[in-house]
Amino acid sequence: VVGDPYDHWRDTVFAALEGGSEAPLAGDYKDPDGDGSNNLFEFSRNSNPLVPDASPPDATYNGGQLRYSFRRRKGDGQGDTVSGYTVDGIRYLVETSSGLGLWNSGPDYLTEIGSPIDNGDGTETVAVAPLPAAIQHGRVLVRLRITREP
Repeated sequence: VVGDPYDHWRDTVFAALEGGSEAPLAGDYKDPDGDGSNNLFEFSRNSNPLVPDASPPDATYNGGQLRYSFRRRKGDGQGDTVSGYTVDGIRYLVETSSGLGLWNSGPDYLTEIGSPIDNGDGTETVAVAPLPAAIQHGRVLVRLRITREP
């Protein structure tokens, strides 16, 4: 793919709509299929924004440990799961907080669990767990931020 992978994906996916990739429903933060995932998030996990298929990140609690896993595009990316990973112009950053104010990321707050699992569809599933520094007063919030990188 020559150029920006996201723009190429958007041009291809929305080609049948009137206005193509310039159609109002093709915007980064639009959700044309109504599944709760905007177009940028759909691209980040290689899913179809025109077919409802919500599969948000997954948080499980087992053996006293919170495990947060998510799908991301597979490829020759830069960075790592804990400090931020960029592939195909998309940055994945997992953050923790004990409230809704200050969010933290990086190896002081998170550890990667296991190795990425190839999903066979151009994506992989990765998992992280918050470290004790991220847990304040027995609670921790975890979120995944997905942004476009120039």
